[in-house]
Amino acid sequence: MDFPLVSVALAYDQNDPLDMAKVMPLVEVLPLFGTFYHVIEVLDKRDPTSWKATGPQQVLMRNATSTRHDYEGEGLMKKLAQFLMREAKLEGYRGIQIECLHDAVTHTWCHPPQPFKGELIAEVDMETYEEEAEDGKRVRVFAPAKQRGTKVFVTL
Repeated sequence: MDFPLVSVALAYDQNDPLDMAKVMPLVEVLPLFGTFYHVIEVLDKRDPTSWKATGPQQVLMRNATSTRHDYEGEGLMKKLAQFLMREAKLEGYRGIQIECLHDAVTHTWCHPPQPFKGELIAEVDMETYEEEAEDGKRVRVFAPAKQRGTKVFVTL
């Protein structure tokens, strides 16, 4: 590439999941990444049959998005998200799921353009979320983070 990379996104078909063996090096470097995904999955109270894919091109999993700090606030993430929604619909997908670790990302995916519908599925307040440690004491596992982590589903 001969241009500056300012925003990236990763998505994959739920019917063709990520190879967890290849994801494990990331989880080892960022152990709370895996913890977040586990917590948000436990908080998801939907019946899996109501949304999970039964074949290809049904549910798109949006796995990551990031904008370079000096380009934040320019609307790049929102434009990219809305582009992906339109393209996924054209390809026959019925929904997109994304886990979010930034309020702007949650807002964008919860408020998609018409005719799409965004729904906040689960959320965790990382400042106050606690788990029981091995010694029986309650521990704020994400401290000192003050971010809300969410799971959003967009019906296309």
